[in-house]
Order: sequence, then structure tokens, then C-alpha cells
Amino acid sequence: MNSPSKLLPTALIFDCDGVLLDTNNAKSQIFFQIALPYGKDIATELCDFHSENGGVSRVTKINYLLTTLFSKYKITTSEPFHALQKKLLLEFSSLSYQSMLEAKVNNDAIKLIHKCRPDICMMISGSDQTELRSVLSARSLSSLFHSGIFGGPQNKEDIFRSKINIIKSSSFPVFIGDSKLDYSCALNSKIPFLFSTKWTDVPDWEPWVSINGISYSDNIYSYFVD
Repeated sequence: MNSPSKLLPTALIFDCDGVLLDTNNAKSQIFFQIALPYGKDIATELCDFHSENGGVSRVTKINYLLTTLFSKYKITTSEPFHALQKKLLLEFSSLSYQSMLEAKVNNDAIKLIHKCRPDICMMISGSDQTELRSVLSARSLSSLFHSGIFGGPQNKEDIFRSKINIIKSSSFPVFIGDSKLDYSCALNSKIPFLFSTKWTDVPDWEPWVSINGISYSDNIYSYFVD
């Protein structure tokens, strides 16, 4: 796996949560909030699962709550599984949408896009695609990603597989992410990866990037430009 050089990328692929928007902590709190009625221990474990599985869709995380954690803590409910799943997903979506509207934007990412003027600029995120496109449009950011904005319910690995020929048509593509799943997608796709530490919620990320030889920066603009 090649690390990005200091040359300006000709294709930029971004994650959203924790890279473009400072939403990781807010989304952790949302998972805690929707699980809290079933107990503080369950809510804490769901938050831990969320942090350890950055980039994985909310459906997977809600299903983990309703199956693994409900079983572990012997939680029973009169609501059918799919009805409860739908209710929790709608609650999460409403709170998530608001958090994304209010979150800080990583101006380093915007500066990098304007500096590089990449022939491909794309977003591949674990967030819900419809929600993501709506938020970025409302915040006048969607035009930056002229090659498309892609997200759930399709998982990141499948999105990368479907877009990899487009991405690799450019001479120097770079994926900028903040999770272990992001790194795995880049590794499997054989494209350079830059780990953004600015807002990452990966626990103990320093030894992980060291062991794997991963390039990282808390200022993704300065990494390429300064």
C-alpha cells in the first residue's frame, strides 16, 4: 500500500463524518441517547461498538443493539423487530441530520479541493446517502464533489468496488478517511490513503498507524501543500 506523495492529488475521495464534518462525537451521543432507555450499560456498549466500527452503516449498529446487546442484557420488548428497528433508525436519522447541519466544516478539506482542482472529487461515506446529499446541498458543499456523493444503505466496500475504475482513471487518486474501515477500503482498492486525525474517534490510533505504516495528518491541506 503506497502512502500519498506530497504531489497534489488528481483525484480526491473523502469520507464525511470526522473528515469533512466534525460529527463523530455528536453521532456517538445520538447512539447513546437512543439506547439509553434500555440501560446505561447498553448505551455505553453501543457507543463503544460505534467508535470501534467507524464508517459502518447505522443499520448494522442498530441491529447490533437489537440482537447482540438485547440478548446479552436479556432485554425483551413487545414491539416486533422490524418495527423497533424502523423506529430507532428514524429517530437516529432525525437527530443525525440536525447534527450534520450544525457541525463544523473542515476548511482544510475545502482549501485542498480548491488548490488541487482534481479531475475527480468524490465522497464515499457510511452515512445515509439521501441524508448526506441533502445536508451537503443545504450547506452549499455538494458542488465540490462533482464526481458524486455516495453513502448508505450500500456499504463502503461495495461503493468502492463499483467506483474503482473511475477513481483509478486518474493518475494520482487519494482517499482521505478517519477510520479503520476507510483504510481497509483504500488498501483493498490499492489506492493511496491519508488518515485524518483531526476529528477521528479511532481509539489509540497512534500505535495502529505506526504498526501499519499509515500516513496521517491533522491538517490535510498542509500535508500536500506546505
